[in-house]
Amino acid sequence: MSVLDAVIALGVGLSAGLYAGLLGVGGGIIMVPALVLALGQDQQVAQGTSLLVIIATAVAGTAASSRRGLLDRPLVLTLGIAGMVGAGVGALVAVRVLDETTLRRVFGAVLILIAVRLATGRSAPKEM
Repeated sequence: MSVLDAVIALGVGLSAGLYAGLLGVGGGIIMVPALVLALGQDQQVAQGTSLLVIIATAVAGTAASSRRGLLDRPLVLTLGIAGMVGAGVGALVAVRVLDETTLRRVFGAVLILIAVRLATGRSAPKEM
C-alpha cells in the first residue's frame, strides 16, 4: 500500500466511523464505494473488508449507545442472530454466485433504492 493509499484509507475509515456513529451507516454506504472507486479494490474485496471493519465500528458505537441506555437488548439478540445467518449466506452469494459486474450493479441498485426512499420520505408502513 502506497502512502497515498494509506492516507485515503485513513480518511475512508474516519468517514465510515463518523457516519456509523452518527447515522448508523458507514460500512456499506461509505466504505464499499470508497474502496472500489478511490482505492481500486474489487467489489468482493471491498465488501469483505467492510464487513470485518464493521466489527470495530459497531463495538465503538454500541459502547456509546449502551452507556446512554439506548439499546433494546432482546431486539439486539434477535437481529444479531438473524444478521449473522444472513451475512454468511449473503457473503457466499457475493463471492461464489455473482460476478464482479453483477455484484456492482446489485449494490448500486440497492443504494439508489435507499436514496430514493430516504429522499421521498417514504418509510416502512406504520402499524395499524
